[in-house]
Amino acid sequence: MAADLFAGADSQPATRPLTVFRADLIGCDQTSWEDLFDGFTSLRAITFSSSLEMLLRLAERFDDLEIVFGSESMLSREQLALAQASQIVETYGFADALVDQKALVEALARLGRKDIRCLLVGADQGRRGYRRAIEARIAALGMEAVVHLVEHCNDMPAAYMLSDVVVSASTDPEAFGRVMVEAQAMGRPVIATDHGGARETVLEGPTGRLVPPGDAGALAAALAATLALDGRVREQLAPLAITHVRANFSKEAMCAKTLAVYGELYARQAGHVAA
Repeated sequence: MAADLFAGADSQPATRPLTVFRADLIGCDQTSWEDLFDGFTSLRAITFSSSLEMLLRLAERFDDLEIVFGSESMLSREQLALAQASQIVETYGFADALVDQKALVEALARLGRKDIRCLLVGADQGRRGYRRAIEARIAALGMEAVVHLVEHCNDMPAAYMLSDVVVSASTDPEAFGRVMVEAQAMGRPVIATDHGGARETVLEGPTGRLVPPGDAGALAAALAATLALDGRVREQLAPLAITHVRANFSKEAMCAKTLAVYGELYARQAGHVAA
């Protein structure tokens, strides 16, 4: 059994200066684009360029550097601008009736932090009333600067890499819950509600946290602990999460397990007929 990487985490946020930006570096000389990073000791950047020279210069400048290769369709310039924060919480399936966005907003309010950003990713798919209810709750709690509704995203790997923690606050059990598996496949810590498929897809402690459905207090505590994880712990968590997904939830594993069930049922039926 893998160790509980959250066990030693306190409720204090990890000190991890961060900026997320999108900038057109084509045609810029070295001095002009380096001015963009003045004053930062750490950098997480989404790049739409394959300039090796630029990446090498960034590697020389920062001790703590993470580059995410994104597509133009991932997030708009305005949406990326909102992510100038120390840490980022993401949740997906905004319009899904099973996702308890209100509990997540409440949990974030209880944290009392204004230096993080929560991205609720996914189009409302015509559920305007639900969207207005979420927006009203965000406003009532004074969380407009923290919680942002992001429309449909076509570049989910880059979106996962943008996050510090991915949350699935489902109200009812999901048979599988793909978001938690995808986030772990990208090496991200996750928080899910303690029912349904999440009990199998999330390793409680080694790769994520499970909280009771609808419990904003428990969700706030899980968020605080996860956001407090330092770089060393995150480096330990990522390969555990990736290995867990590859070993148990690949298409090959799914097909093999499905065929095994069919094989077992066929053998039982054959035995019944023979008898």
